[in-house]
Amino acid sequence: MTIYVFGNKDYEVDNIALRLLPILSVKLVDVEFQTLESLDELTEFPSPIYIMDSALGIRSVIVTDKIEALEKPKSLSLHDFDLSWNLKLLKKLGKINEVKIIAIPSSLDMYTAMNETEEVIKKILVLK
Repeated sequence: MTIYVFGNKDYEVDNIALRLLPILSVKLVDVEFQTLESLDELTEFPSPIYIMDSALGIRSVIVTDKIEALEKPKSLSLHDFDLSWNLKLLKKLGKINEVKIIAIPSSLDMYTAMNETEEVIKKILVLK
């Protein structure tokens, strides 16, 4: 299983997914994590496509199929707009059928974020 990881390394509220990568990569060897700047980097779109990114307005790590979960109020960068907009467009064009977003609260401490994210990904692996 591949999980595409997004975030902006220069903004703390948008980089928690990127900061978790070194540890998750070691703990979850059956998962391939790929960091992307944009969905334009992909030539094929698996179904479902798994995306991991930070989110505001949630208290714990969740898996959702709601693309709107990636929209951040008063965007910190065009990345946030770009990712949700691209997903909506690709879905409308029929390029992607199903999206699963692993949304990590920006406000979580690293320890809690790591434990919750690892647990969520392990549940996904069991269901696959």
